[in-house]
Amino acid sequence: MAELPRTPTADASDQADSRPGSAPQTAQRGDLVDTVVSGFGLYYLSSLIVLLGVVFGVDLVRLCTDHPDSTGIVPTTFAARFAPWDGVWYRRIATQGYSYNPDRMSNVAFFPLYPLSAAGIARLTGLHIDWAMLLTAHLYLIGAFLLMAAYLNSRVPALSPATRDCTLLAMGLFPTTLYFRMSYTESAFLFCALLAMLGMQRRWPNTVIAAAIGLATASRPVGVALLLPFAWYLWRQEFPSDRTSLAAGEDDPERSVQTETGQGSLLRLLLRGLFLGPVCCWGLLGYMAWQWRHLDEPLAFVKTQQHWTERQPPDDRWEYALALATLEPMRSVYDPDCSCYWARDEPRNNPLLSMQFMNPVLVLLTWVAIAWGALRGIITPREMMLSVGLLAIPYVTHAYRACMASEARYAAVVFPFYIVLGTALARCPDTIRTMFYSGSAVLLGLYSALFVSWYWFY
Repeated sequence: MAELPRTPTADASDQADSRPGSAPQTAQRGDLVDTVVSGFGLYYLSSLIVLLGVVFGVDLVRLCTDHPDSTGIVPTTFAARFAPWDGVWYRRIATQGYSYNPDRMSNVAFFPLYPLSAAGIARLTGLHIDWAMLLTAHLYLIGAFLLMAAYLNSRVPALSPATRDCTLLAMGLFPTTLYFRMSYTESAFLFCALLAMLGMQRRWPNTVIAAAIGLATASRPVGVALLLPFAWYLWRQEFPSDRTSLAAGEDDPERSVQTETGQGSLLRLLLRGLFLGPVCCWGLLGYMAWQWRHLDEPLAFVKTQQHWTERQPPDDRWEYALALATLEPMRSVYDPDCSCYWARDEPRNNPLLSMQFMNPVLVLLTWVAIAWGALRGIITPREMMLSVGLLAIPYVTHAYRACMASEARYAAVVFPFYIVLGTALARCPDTIRTMFYSGSAVLLGLYSALFVSWYWFY
């Protein structure tokens, strides 16, 4: 695999010779080529594993008919097999638009960026909507791999070439990344999150970064988690880490000058927040405004969630908070007397191949990895804040009532996890790395086969 070289620092690039054919420009072109080759190459190779898994699932795995949509909606194309479960809703949005009925499940629960992008691709290319949805997901995923490669190149603290390669491989082969290759919104959200974080890494204009965050909120409501690292980014613009306080008396003139400067910085920060806050949420606010205008209910996407509830959470807020704090949603998955018990749904005999069983395991693994990465300085404060937001929001709002369903899928977009995993793998012996990649590739293919065969795999 091609080495992913670092992007030159701002000071170095300012001093670079700008004449055509100069060495710095040649190095920058080499950086771009390596980024494209590494990002696209790993996307291609890892996606081949998913494709083989889907073919295996379509041809050789028994269709699970526990859900009525598995037989009620007969796929007319091979691409339709990439869109089970939530993919059915995305197809309806792309072909029929949004609708809302307060008495039953409604497709307003699903945010518009991905399905509307797929509808646009279908109109532009003339493709069948199933193929357009699949193409859209993979275009976003290709962009996400390229952005991840670019992000790792310019990241501070810098990663070694071996760690960068291991990180990209981890993002390509980890079993739950199968959702990135399906006709789902995960690849679109990952693209938006990486775009915003790369903007902060490269110090793009604040309005551009805020617009990228707003695009993420048009993909999934959890995009608001990007507000945490962006707020920290704005804070550090006004209060850099190298600014130290003076240990002088109150009558010291330097002390009063610094206090005035600090007050001015705080005022600028507040004004920026007032302006950039709505920009960061333009996708969410726009979707709410559309629902208000066309459905007479700006919170329809929230209210319809009650129809996806597996069990009702406690009415008492303190009881609910205690249940979350004691990991009751995770523990209930392994309680045979609970309606959330994992073996109530297919496949029942193999925990490793049951996403119902693996949801708590994979979420806990992600939490532990992020905590370890933060304590060891492997991930930056911005990456840590984003990870906490992306993990905590669905856990608090969704995990209890849904019996942890889809929690591992939501955790798959926490890309700093792959940085921690890549760092750990780079320090392992070659034998252990090879075993991990091989095992992940096998599970990635098997999970893909089960997913497209309509097992309870979300």
